Amino acid sequence: MVIEKDSKQSLMPEAVTSDLSPSSAHALTSTSNATTNVTTINHRIFLVRHGDVDVPSGVCYGQLDCAVTSSFNKDVQKLIDYFQTHCLFSEHKQQLQHHKEQKIDLPIIITSPLIRCAQLAEGLQTYFDNSYSGTKDLTSKGSASKSSASKGATSKNAVQINQDFKEINFGQWEGQSWQSIGQKNIEEWNNDLLDFAFPDGESARSFDRRVISAWQTLQQQLAEQTQIQQVIIICHAGVIRSILSDFLQIPLQHSLTLQIDKMSVSSLNLVSNQTTLSRCTGVNRLL
Repeated sequence: MVIEKDSKQSLMPEAVTSDLSPSSAHALTSTSNATTNVTTINHRIFLVRHGDVDVPSGVCYGQLDCAVTSSFNKDVQKLIDYFQTHCLFSEHKQQLQHHKEQKIDLPIIITSPLIRCAQLAEGLQTYFDNSYSGTKDLTSKGSASKSSASKGATSKNAVQINQDFKEINFGQWEGQSWQSIGQKNIEEWNNDLLDFAFPDGESARSFDRRVISAWQTLQQQLAEQTQIQQVIIICHAGVIRSILSDFLQIPLQHSLTLQIDKMSVSSLNLVSNQTTLSRCTGVNRLL
């Protein structure tokens, strides 16, 4: 298992990975359960993996705070283009046929603190602040809000930094080449993928517990909301796998095979307290 791994193969065919667009916004409104007469709210979660990093090929990195590459500005524009289509903004209210009064806030952006994620988050937040108004803040456990530059928006979100959405900690292996780490150490890891603890680092199981604790806290906060929330989490392949394994109830060991490419989006339609109504609407959609 290599957490930060490049690949061009999508996990599922396009027909499966296509995300919902504003044209299907009516499916995301509050709905009433005929049996219980309880109103349910469909929150939208977008899991974004960062782009390329300035690290030589064959080097191990998890929490190593790598710089971004020359493709960074293009990556930000890819995110902007995607979310212009796949997020609901105030001008899309008329598409909410049955709930035109439903208020739509700007997306909440949560990021790993590592540069390769945080800079993408700031770039996307600046675009939202400059282009739209009517935002909302949602503070999550283990996070610290950070102000974004803004121009022209009547109210602003801050990018929320969540320490628990960092990639796995490879400890002493961070920044070393796989060759220098050595075949023997790598084999020991491969023989015990879940519980092998990297020297001065984490095991996959302890990493998963960290991520899922933060993910469950976020779900609890969303359950308290009375209107649709759109949450963009910009993070890492390992973090996305853990969240998907929890959401889809996939055994942790099996989730390690999920293909999560750089600059890809996986999306969830989360109905708080109604897990049977929640849906995974896309996995590993390349931008």
